[in-house]
Order: sequence, then C-alpha cells, then structure tokens
Amino acid sequence: MPNHTNTTNKRETPRKIVYVLPGFLTARAFLQGFLRNLVEQGHEVWLICNHSQEAEEFVRTEGIAARWVNMEREINPIQDLKALWSLWRTLLELRPNVVNASTPKAGMLGIVAGVLAGVPIRAYVVRGLRAETLHGFKRRLSLFIE
Repeated sequence: MPNHTNTTNKRETPRKIVYVLPGFLTARAFLQGFLRNLVEQGHEVWLICNHSQEAEEFVRTEGIAARWVNMEREINPIQDLKALWSLWRTLLELRPNVVNASTPKAGMLGIVAGVLAGVPIRAYVVRGLRAETLHGFKRRLSLFIE
C-alpha cells in the first residue's frame, strides 16, 4: 500500500539561490516581491548583475544580497570573457545550490559559469528575446545561444 504522507507541512531545506541578470530593470520587472518571498521562506538569495544605485536600492528593498559583475548587452568577446571569469569566481566563492540566469547574455554567461563552478542546479529562464532586434551573424549567434 502506498504511503500517502502529507508533505505540505514539511519545510524544504533552505537553499542558496543566485539570480544572474544583466541589471536591476530585469530583476524589478520579473522578480520584484518574489525574491523577498524566497528570503521569507528561509532561503539565502543573491543577485548578480551590473552595478547601479537603482540595483542597490532594489537589493535593499527585496532583502537580498548582491554581487556586481559588468555584463554588456552587446557581444564583446573580451568583456564577455572578463564577465565569465568574474561570475565563475563569484560562484566558486558563494557555492550556491541553484543558479537561475536570464536574458541571452547573462543566461549564457551565468549557466557556463555555473557549470564550471560545479553548481548542481542551473536554470535558464527566457526573459527577453534579444535575437529579435539583431541581424546577420549576431542574430544567428544569439539564436544558437538561446
């Protein structure tokens, strides 16, 4: 006979969750309130994004921690490698259980850094269709990355 234990009252083990986004506008548009809810449930939540005063205010409002990594929107191999290096080092230091990355650039860099850092759960969430505004090689590359 199957065991029908009520699992709704069991509390999930708190996780360290890192969100990798290009900037606070994406975080505010898609995650405002949600991140605060995760913290209230006992999770440790981090945001990795470009630095700005608005990003600092968003982090304070949500009650989360942050690290600042410069991620340019446009394809720039040198800057992208620097961002990947910074993300990898940050993830090695933080040792999260989960990396959730969004938008094409931050998604690619965040997931690759998560793989290199050995983060066990990595999720890419489509938030923004960058390829729609590109042409030629950049469009094909963006579609491939997506």
